[in-house]
Amino acid sequence: MRKLSVFILLPLLIFGCKQKQDTGLLEDNSALDFKADELPVRKKVNAKSAEILRGWVEYNAFETSFDAVYNATNREDLILTIDDLIEKHKKWYSSTYPAQFDKAQIKSRQKVLRTYLLKLKSSLEYRTDFQTATKEMIDSYNALRNQFDVMVNSTIDPKLLSDEE
Repeated sequence: MRKLSVFILLPLLIFGCKQKQDTGLLEDNSALDFKADELPVRKKVNAKSAEILRGWVEYNAFETSFDAVYNATNREDLILTIDDLIEKHKKWYSSTYPAQFDKAQIKSRQKVLRTYLLKLKSSLEYRTDFQTATKEMIDSYNALRNQFDVMVNSTIDPKLLSDEE
């Protein structure tokens, strides 16, 4: 009987003393604080792009809501902000684009931005590391804003890129 109890207790001791693994979940409340000062700086668009974007109402609504990301102080504020951004993104994506920005390059970067918005939302809901997801979302937004400048400053003739003859 003693031998049997040793064989039962030995595996329990071995597995019971195992080091706790990091699951990536946020457990203590101090890790739930949002550090907006560690976020990447939002890229500014040049004057030509800004002039075109000024007339795009849906983009400006998204832009205004995006400012709230930098004003968030905790996880709950960020959840509300991201939900608002996702709704504004839907309206922006289905809106009428200015002629200079009605291109596949802009729409593809918008889809990437939506992907990172949804990734951030899931990180917030599942209480995983949302600081990294927030940085990735801002980086994708900066790439979109950079593409606006590229489209406006491009000196390549569009006829060269089209398949039509």
